[in-house]
Amino acid sequence: AYYKIALSYQSNNPLIHYNIGIAYDNVGNDEKALAHLERCIAIEPKHYKAYNALGSFYIKRNNLKQAEYYWRKAIDVNPQFKEGYVNVGSLYANVGLTDQARYFWQKALEIDPNYETPKKHLQSLEKMLKIQN
Repeated sequence: AYYKIALSYQSNNPLIHYNIGIAYDNVGNDEKALAHLERCIAIEPKHYKAYNALGSFYIKRNNLKQAEYYWRKAIDVNPQFKEGYVNVGSLYANVGLTDQARYFWQKALEIDPNYETPKKHLQSLEKMLKIQN
């Protein structure tokens, strides 16, 4: 309700559209989630978190191509967005593209050497590869 009020005062505020899009996604209203996230990007084409949210939206619906597109777009817009690298790496790992997964997780670690998520993913990947060999 608060976001709708805010939107009535600031209809071109990308952050409001982003937050409304996330809220609609959380309650499963796909049409409105997409509309607001896309509106956010139309207003602010460099809103990397909106691209990331769209990637997450599509991965939850098993649309890997769209998820990859939007997560890569988030990285293109903000090359320091470490979560974007982790997301792309995880997508690749889940479809068996281990070299690509490793590359993206290592990129996240280049940005933040203390980032635990890609460290854990890389450790799991190495264990899995040792078991297979």
